[in-house]
Amino acid sequence: MEFNTFEELSNYVQNTLGVKLRCYIRGLNYFKKDKIMILRSVDNTFYYKDDFTKENIEYTLEGKSGNQDLNSGLNSTLLNEAENMYLYRKSHKKYIWYGEVHILNINDCIHEGEDGIQRIIYVLTLFQ
Repeated sequence: MEFNTFEELSNYVQNTLGVKLRCYIRGLNYFKKDKIMILRSVDNTFYYKDDFTKENIEYTLEGKSGNQDLNSGLNSTLLNEAENMYLYRKSHKKYIWYGEVHILNINDCIHEGEDGIQRIIYVLTLFQ
């Protein structure tokens, strides 16, 4: 499902999930009361390794520079507390809603960070 503005997407999320998506900057948005995590991907973000061209979606966890950590911040919350995950993608001037996703596996790899230095990142393989 595609939306032309973040506001349209946010209204859709509120009407369907009952949570107000406010932050369009963070990659992970957690709604603690509802145990919902909404994942955000932005096309052409070189320091992440997101990939929507394969059968299953590949989504990089949070952390722009330095080694990512599975056990801290919202990465830990996603893996240990969130009961439902949803995904949207900012592609050009559109917001694409993928809906509910589930983790198939987690892989680590070496990838360039925002600072240009190689680091360890974690990539989730997701399925709908």
